[in-house]
Amino acid sequence: PCYRIPSLIAAGNGTMLAFAECRSATYDDCFPDGVKSHQVYNRSICMRRSTDAGRTWQEIVSLTPVGDHATQPMAVYAAHTDTTVLQFSLGPPKSAHGRVAQMISLDSGLTWTPPSFIDRHLGAACWSGQHGQNPLRPGPGRGTQLRSGRIVMNGYIANVSANPASDFGIHVCVWFSDNSGKTWNVSRTFVQHASETQITQVGDGRLFLASRTAPNGVACAANYCRGVAYSSDQGEQFSPLVGDPHLTQPHSARGGGCQGSVLGIGNRTFFSSPAANTNRSKMSIRLSVDGTREWSQPREVYGGGSAYSCLSEVPLLGMEYVGLLYEREATGCTGPACQVAFVTCRANLSDCGVPA
Repeated sequence: PCYRIPSLIAAGNGTMLAFAECRSATYDDCFPDGVKSHQVYNRSICMRRSTDAGRTWQEIVSLTPVGDHATQPMAVYAAHTDTTVLQFSLGPPKSAHGRVAQMISLDSGLTWTPPSFIDRHLGAACWSGQHGQNPLRPGPGRGTQLRSGRIVMNGYIANVSANPASDFGIHVCVWFSDNSGKTWNVSRTFVQHASETQITQVGDGRLFLASRTAPNGVACAANYCRGVAYSSDQGEQFSPLVGDPHLTQPHSARGGGCQGSVLGIGNRTFFSSPAANTNRSKMSIRLSVDGTREWSQPREVYGGGSAYSCLSEVPLLGMEYVGLLYEREATGCTGPACQVAFVTCRANLSDCGVPA
């Protein structure tokens, strides 16, 4: 009854791949009228493909084993080897504590390898919580391929027992591959006080990391802004997390904040997230043309309830467009994440089309 946690990438030949959690339970910002909740820990990673820039989408396909608990999809496309890498948390049935799994496609999402676990290769600081209350959770959203060909992914150790007023993310781990996901290395920096995070490369070559933070967190204090950090060595290490007052986030939703997405295209950097201050609504995109020093005013994509999102290039439309997959409210359902919509916008944010 519920689809949540969108991930969006452009793969080979401009094929758009949209991923989400297919959930059997009705909770967590999605309450369809008249539908009773089922087992909370029963989710699968689902996918839809589009070969016409998102105008139409093929049928939903479930990628993970039936009955397993698969969450937090995070995808990336390695263009130089035409390889799509999908990572997610995968646990046994009725279990909330998964491990980081990976699937690979060499044909733009038509076929996939079986899931294989990679978390043991990510180092002790990323592995430490796997069998306790603090599991490592990918992304969610999208990874990034650098101009060098390196692909970069990330996840966070979740402090599920933290006081709601404190940071609910212990730290973010960053891992990268120079061989399209065959092997992985881990950044020497663990970004503290961060949780749901995305990374992209900006015009000057640096990596820009933007993270959700909790109310009154170290990064944002009382401003409820997003935490940001940078890397000048392709993700080997990152600067300390600081708050960017231009990138606000809701401060009353589920303990504070909301996931957001970042995407660099040439000298443009995009950021998507709900723009409202006190609830998850007003899905918007901001634009920076100076390496994230300054941001435009939010360009509203959808004015009602809305939550998680993921930005992507739309190659079939060229460099002048950006795509957005996002959660929003729906008729006959309570909550800001009742359905997933896709929309394209001009890269200068002058126009956004009708959601498909």
